[in-house]
Amino acid sequence: MAQIAKIAIEAATFAIDKPYDYLVPDGMEVRAGMRVIVPFGRGNRRSEGMVLAVEPGLQDRPLKAVEALLDETPQLSREQIRLGLWMCQRYFCTFYDALHAILPIGLWYQHREIWTLQREPEEEALSDKERVLLDMLREKEQTFSDLQAAQPRARELLQKMERLGLVACRRESSRRTCDKTDSLVSLAIAPDEAAELIREKKRAPRQAAALSFLLQNGETSLHELLYFTGVSRQAVTQMEKTEILSLREQEYVLAARATGAPGKWIILKHLLPNCISVVVISTALQIPSAIFTESYLSFLGLGVNAPMPSLGSLASDALNGIYSYT
Repeated sequence: MAQIAKIAIEAATFAIDKPYDYLVPDGMEVRAGMRVIVPFGRGNRRSEGMVLAVEPGLQDRPLKAVEALLDETPQLSREQIRLGLWMCQRYFCTFYDALHAILPIGLWYQHREIWTLQREPEEEALSDKERVLLDMLREKEQTFSDLQAAQPRARELLQKMERLGLVACRRESSRRTCDKTDSLVSLAIAPDEAAELIREKKRAPRQAAALSFLLQNGETSLHELLYFTGVSRQAVTQMEKTEILSLREQEYVLAARATGAPGKWIILKHLLPNCISVVVISTALQIPSAIFTESYLSFLGLGVNAPMPSLGSLASDALNGIYSYT
């Protein structure tokens, strides 16, 4: 019997969201809680999916096969998958989105298809649309999104040329999230040249203030430079293009540790500001549940006591008033 996997698909919108059946190829070990790459839709666009269950069954209809595994071991337990189902039913989201929210942030990946030209066509008869794609690939390797922007039917055309051996595709995965970075600004010219620019007043006052600030303090954070001098981000970019300033990025936490910042300061300065939005949203979502719980308990007489106001106690008093007239 064939192994059939039920998979929640990332590319499935809310209107068509459901577990889809896929055939597990021979020799591939697929288990519930693992992430996979599968073809989806009429164009067989490759999409990430989460395996919900794997069961033996009869293949009574043509099924698309799982293409690749993204995990060696399951990343979600059966309890977490059931939690994702509950979230999907309670909130306006797809099954995959609910499961994706449970995944550790380090496992969030984005996948790209990169197409390259393998050889020039010889005797193959190609259409004008196919030649447009080949002209793009002659210039440089292209991502599928760029090719699809030029030709809406790029998937079908590329697959045909891939079978002829004219083009080849490789797939790359990269993390959607990374360590938060800070932009650092420094002078790209000698200090004497920067001082000469300030004296000649060939720069706008705020640009001159930025150069003076960097002369006094050396390499500094872009945020601090904008704050203390009032120079705009566009002006900094313009000076970078004219090779007066240079910009580079450095990870926030590593930069703070390198300057000797204590752990408490790093938490208060960098970590808490980045998670406060999540805390606020989570708190806002819990407020209705807290109100309902308090009202329910007060209605039963287990909540706050009079004269403290409560929606549940008011409803209970109103119900007693109705009963008094019956």
